Amino acid sequence: MPFEDLLKQLQERTARALAMGGAEKLARRKAEGHLNARERIDYLIDDGSFVESGMFAAGIRPEVRNKTPADAKVAGFARIDGREVALVSNDFTVLGASSSVINMKKIKHVKQVASRRGLPMILAKGLAAFLNSTLVDVYFRQFNGHTQVNATDLRSLNYPTMKQLERLGRKTEGAGLAQAELDVLVEGELF
Repeated sequence: MPFEDLLKQLQERTARALAMGGAEKLARRKAEGHLNARERIDYLIDDGSFVESGMFAAGIRPEVRNKTPADAKVAGFARIDGREVALVSNDFTVLGASSSVINMKKIKHVKQVASRRGLPMILAKGLAAFLNSTLVDVYFRQFNGHTQVNATDLRSLNYPTMKQLERLGRKTEGAGLAQAELDVLVEGELF
């Protein structure tokens, strides 16, 4: 295959992955005041530091392969305030961010690399639980007057202690929690 064809194929696959679940689903989530999976990562990390792992993954089942960009999980590595972190962000625009064999392999890879490099996954899970809680959502709506969160907003937020985040991370490990269940855990830890 000529080099130009390979470049074109790379560009098409990249565009398909970055389109996530499609413009309509992204617009609906935005209208509801939710950041998408890639926006959540961008707002959290140091600019330009994200290196994605498994961008071109797709569902293992043939009937959904063309409908599952990145197989509903945006995973990789970045820096937050200069510190290396491992990240996995659920893409709710792709099959409701459901789990599958392929995206579980992506998560496993990120966990293995994080473990080898000494990156705190439990802390990251606790932080994810806190940031996805209704408590934080309501805070931004009431005190900031908007739902679009940027890096400055996140840096100015009062976070739970590391111990609280670690406990939240342990409580949410491997659990597919509904929003109400997540909120109960977060509020129980903080209040």
